[in-house]
Amino acid sequence: MCGISGIYNFNSSHDLKNVLSQMNQSLVHRGPDAGDIWFNNNIGLAHRRLSIIDRSSSADQPMVSHNNKYIIVYNGEIYNFVELRNTLIARGIIFKTNSDTEVLLEGLAEFGLDFVSQLNGIFAFAIYDLENHKIHLCRDRFGVKPLFYSLTNKNELIFASEIKAILASNVVNCELSLYTLPEYFHYGSSLGEETFYKGIKSLIPGCILSFDSFNTSINYFYNINSLSYHNDDLISIHRNIADLTDRSVRSQLVSDVPIGIFLSSGIDSSIIALLASRYSKSIDTFTCDFEGTTLGSEVNLASKFSKHIGLRNHRLNIQFSDIPDLLQNVIDSFDQPFADPAALAINLMTQKVKDSVGVILQGDGGDELFAGYKKYTYANNYNIISKLAYLLPLLQTVIPKNSRFYRSLRIIDSFKDDHNFISMVNSQIPYKFDYKKIFNPEVFQLDCFRLSNEHYNFVSSNFSSDSIVQRFFLSDLSILLPDIYFPKVDRMSMRNSVEVRVPFIDNDLVDYSFGIRPNYKFNKKFSKPLLRHAFEQYLPDYILHQNKIGFNVPIRDWIKGPLYDFIRDVLLDDSILNNLLFNFKNLERLLISNKMGKEDHGLFIYKLTLLVLWFRSNNLRI
Repeated sequence: MCGISGIYNFNSSHDLKNVLSQMNQSLVHRGPDAGDIWFNNNIGLAHRRLSIIDRSSSADQPMVSHNNKYIIVYNGEIYNFVELRNTLIARGIIFKTNSDTEVLLEGLAEFGLDFVSQLNGIFAFAIYDLENHKIHLCRDRFGVKPLFYSLTNKNELIFASEIKAILASNVVNCELSLYTLPEYFHYGSSLGEETFYKGIKSLIPGCILSFDSFNTSINYFYNINSLSYHNDDLISIHRNIADLTDRSVRSQLVSDVPIGIFLSSGIDSSIIALLASRYSKSIDTFTCDFEGTTLGSEVNLASKFSKHIGLRNHRLNIQFSDIPDLLQNVIDSFDQPFADPAALAINLMTQKVKDSVGVILQGDGGDELFAGYKKYTYANNYNIISKLAYLLPLLQTVIPKNSRFYRSLRIIDSFKDDHNFISMVNSQIPYKFDYKKIFNPEVFQLDCFRLSNEHYNFVSSNFSSDSIVQRFFLSDLSILLPDIYFPKVDRMSMRNSVEVRVPFIDNDLVDYSFGIRPNYKFNKKFSKPLLRHAFEQYLPDYILHQNKIGFNVPIRDWIKGPLYDFIRDVLLDDSILNNLLFNFKNLERLLISNKMGKEDHGLFIYKLTLLVLWFRSNNLRI
């Protein structure tokens, strides 16, 4: 992986070379192996390289096409680059490197932007047409790799892999935006194209932004809504899932640096390890042993399975010491509030493996493709569970507010409203909790917020399926993965210069999975039945029938215990910022209630803490 940045139609009084150098330097963690810039008149491109394939300097970027008409900066991996390379060779293209970058560049030079639809991989790139003076930005179809951009009032385009590089240009107005604040409290992140900065946007997955001095356009090159159901029987479905997953894993083992696998005792990562072991026994697996949790049995099972398939397993002892410093790492890496606690663990995990491997495979995407979460089961039984909504008044009085069953009432309540169902189920706000009372009324009197469920409802309503559960799958693929899960992995792994690949997010496998009728993805015994049946002859029972443990960081326990004093000092500090933000009386009452176990507001308090720390770190004001 790498870091890219650039500017087109530069109108600033600053020196373009210096601006590009500052932007590039801010991304050195994404590419410590090499870095360079290219500029000409009002256009400049910058690149930081993490060398994975063809590590020679001839594959460095920015790279110019053989016909001298195009120049590219690119971040990612094209898994089918060998096949594409052979196609281009047959058309007379002569290659100077063995890199996928050159295949991407020459393919675009030969076929134009239509070539993007042939790419199977994870990528974000910018390519400049030297003849027509036009630049194109592109992000992979599922949003695994990030790409941010800004269009200034001077008609300048500034872009980068991370927001920090855009800010480093000193060209963009970095005025704060509170537009997505309600969204952040519900989901832990801004969603879609919006960020916490006015004028800085995230390019939507599957899109190409084209820009010249006169016009800007954004067009989709991929639309999952265009897929239709196929009529394969169960035997064919199992066989095809096994074949497509095997093909994906094999294609993602191409690397000129050592590869490892993050292995739990769950079925997703176990399948990836199983398939990888067919092609190489030199791959190491890594399993986390979280301090202060009860995951010892998972460590033991993962180690046992790794030995079963002939791979060496390493236990990663993850100790969450100096938690305030870890929180600062998250703030520095994301450039805006981001509150998935698992980011803390991924930072420590990739930090521990970076000296032994350069690439990690992991199982993200398996749950979204094959119904791995309980919420999908709820959705599949919508008509039945919706009848329980009439019992809510009774259930609210008999179920303790500090129990996990009380948190489940939000799910039942959501069944009263088909339109808002998906967004409400995914919300992390405690049931019946009015989080706005924690803030000064003036904050939410600002008429600048979009509703917390606005983006979810907009995305969901655009899917043509009549099936609620299918719309749920499609919404999570379009929001949960690109806006929360993939950024979490990208920022924290690239902070440590480690590339993470996700074999379940493969073009053919995703398309095939979403062509399966939803009812095939459920049974009464266990989650992900299609995936389990597809590999049941290859997996031992202790993996095949293992219950889902999840990747849980004990943030709720920390906030009640070792982090309580730190968080209380952060949130109740009598600063100008906090006085503007909070109703201190209600906030202190919330902290005490959570600590005493009367109510569970741990995750919400975590979000508040990161928000305040982000404000402080960047000297921001409302």
